[in-house]
Amino acid sequence: MFEGTLWSFAGGLGVGAMRAAYAEELNFAPAIAAFAGNAALVGAGFHLSREMTRLVRQRDDWINSCVGGAVAGSAVATAFRGRAYSPAGAAALAALATAGHLALDPDPSVTAGWMRLCGFRTVPKADGELDWVTPAWFPIRRVSDDELEANEIEFQMRVRAVLEGRVSAEDAEKVREEYRRRRDAERRRKTGEGAVEG
Repeated sequence: MFEGTLWSFAGGLGVGAMRAAYAEELNFAPAIAAFAGNAALVGAGFHLSREMTRLVRQRDDWINSCVGGAVAGSAVATAFRGRAYSPAGAAALAALATAGHLALDPDPSVTAGWMRLCGFRTVPKADGELDWVTPAWFPIRRVSDDELEANEIEFQMRVRAVLEGRVSAEDAEKVREEYRRRRDAERRRKTGEGAVEG
């Protein structure tokens, strides 16, 4: 709890300094100290509630972080916005604390379960390890090795069809453009220039 409170205070100092500089506060040091003090109080409340819940339940899991986040969020919302905002603050910080706990949990089974819940899936590789594949909603597309191989085979079949004259001129030009793009991307990768768009 003491370590968590110190980290909250340190984070409050950093954020408070940036906030005071941005707002061009005249009383620079008192503004930073006030922000850091508030951050330390919130951090202490969170860690105290979390540890008390852990001691009562005799288990260390995401529920403890959820309770700690709810208590701290309720206190912050009540102090700064009024009692009417207490439930909203509790729900917001509880969700944030729970997500943080699940994302940083060292137990691989918990992390894997959280990732599957978000839509990620695993594909076994040839060496026996699991390869994570991203869901459709994820902004970055991550395909498996099998999908990459299938894409390469399909592209080579289209190239052969162009060479044999079995496609229209328009489709042949599309294949040639993709071939040029792939060669350019491979050249950039080898020279360290980075990947091209597309």
